[in-house]
Amino acid sequence: MAGANPSMLATGIYLDLKLSELAERAGVHPVHLGRVFRRYYGQSLSAYLCALRVEAARKHLLGSVAPVAQIAVACGFYDQAHLSKAFKQQFGMTPGEYRKIHSSSR
Repeated sequence: MAGANPSMLATGIYLDLKLSELAERAGVHPVHLGRVFRRYYGQSLSAYLCALRVEAARKHLLGSVAPVAQIAVACGFYDQAHLSKAFKQQFGMTPGEYRKIHSSSR
């Protein structure tokens, strides 16, 4: 996987990054890359990118007063509902609840 670039994943949170595109850049078959990725990271590429997006949104929630819908789109989610579902899975609360709890503790 000589052509692989780990920084692509960090910038990929804002893009619709596809396993096939990464595999092509790395010079390997998509199935192989998917298996290696899952073995190394313990999850699929799409789940990993979603977690990166949620983390980016979490940081934005604490560092700005921008509306959640705006943060969702800025972090690569389709809309606020998509962010809310992923955020709740990762943190057990909605982005709005998270912001309220953590902004009042400052």
